[in-house]
Amino acid sequence: MEQGIDLVQRKMIVGIPYIDSNTDGYVEFPLAANFFTGLHALEHLYEAEDDMPEVEDIEIEFMNYGGDLMLSLAIYDRLMRSTVPITMHVYGPCQSGGSLILQAATKRYISRNTAMMLHYGFTGDEGTSDPRRLQEAVRHHNDLMDTLVRIYLSRCNRTRLTEKRLRDDIMRIESYFDAETCVRLGLADEIIEPTVKFRKRKQK
Repeated sequence: MEQGIDLVQRKMIVGIPYIDSNTDGYVEFPLAANFFTGLHALEHLYEAEDDMPEVEDIEIEFMNYGGDLMLSLAIYDRLMRSTVPITMHVYGPCQSGGSLILQAATKRYISRNTAMMLHYGFTGDEGTSDPRRLQEAVRHHNDLMDTLVRIYLSRCNRTRLTEKRLRDDIMRIESYFDAETCVRLGLADEIIEPTVKFRKRKQK
């Protein structure tokens, strides 16, 4: 497995240190690069194999503490552009930009002990003192926040998670959700349950 990409199993392992050795679990340029290169390699593999079943997915195992908002949106857009269905399995942290990236997957699975966090986050425009730059920064920030809300609402259960609740109650603070709440709100599709059954050793 090279940089977390398994060509045989059609799988990517992203954001997990020591496997994806270029990242430390945050959305930064190395993690974005691994997403882009990994997707390109696996998509090309599908296109090159005419006998590959059309229903096969690219599987991504993922954990993430969030990070750069613009890079999170770039990864989201790249996943949405994929010509192959994406199945994402999330383990552990799925926070901020990580929860945003998850919404691009065709199928969204999260482990029972996953902690998902949503908030408005930071755009990197803070700190300017020039009034004109400050006004433009506020406009840019508001546009990005509208984009986040639109993305979450595109996948969530609108009867349980309204736009008003998302904007006023959830995104304004760091709101954490367990796996069952994520599925109920439509932020994920299904909880990953243990499936491996260990065989008992035969006694000599």
